[in-house]
Amino acid sequence: MVDVPYWVKKSISDEVYETKKFIKKTSAIKWKSINQYVKCIEKYWQFKNYLDIMKESESVINTIEDTYRITVPLASKLKECFNTQKLFYEKKIRYYTPNKCMQYRPLKHKDIDVLHNRIFHKHQEILLLNIDLFKHQFLIDIMKEMNSPSGNIDCSLENLDNPSFAVAGILEYSKFM
Repeated sequence: MVDVPYWVKKSISDEVYETKKFIKKTSAIKWKSINQYVKCIEKYWQFKNYLDIMKESESVINTIEDTYRITVPLASKLKECFNTQKLFYEKKIRYYTPNKCMQYRPLKHKDIDVLHNRIFHKHQEILLLNIDLFKHQFLIDIMKEMNSPSGNIDCSLENLDNPSFAVAGILEYSKFM
């Protein structure tokens, strides 16, 4: 997976760390218990986000191919990889369910809820950045494919007789790349 910029990861991770420190200072909760909970819930969100990235990326591929009426050879290989990875992460996530993580969490502690929300938001930011990056990179790969002499663009008679505005826009845009 593609990493988010260091400054994004650093600032969100700092918030999580500061919240953990605050909890330790202001309550009788053991540091080990907090760390175990954070590690467990971090794994859960990490694997859940990987699953979401695979699903969203596959959806991006399908949408782009349908919208622009093109066939990208890379797409079928990517979809195959996504399906393999989805199976892997579906198995992994079973070990880190929120219910299993609860065994490390003290009962009804407001600061732990704050901590959990910060962890959740951290992973949401990473997810959104990765999906946007995937869309961007996939479109660049399509442009390269279109500009290469051996580009694999579906130019059936149907598409040639009635080219969509979107395909024409991509072709026009590719001149500037």
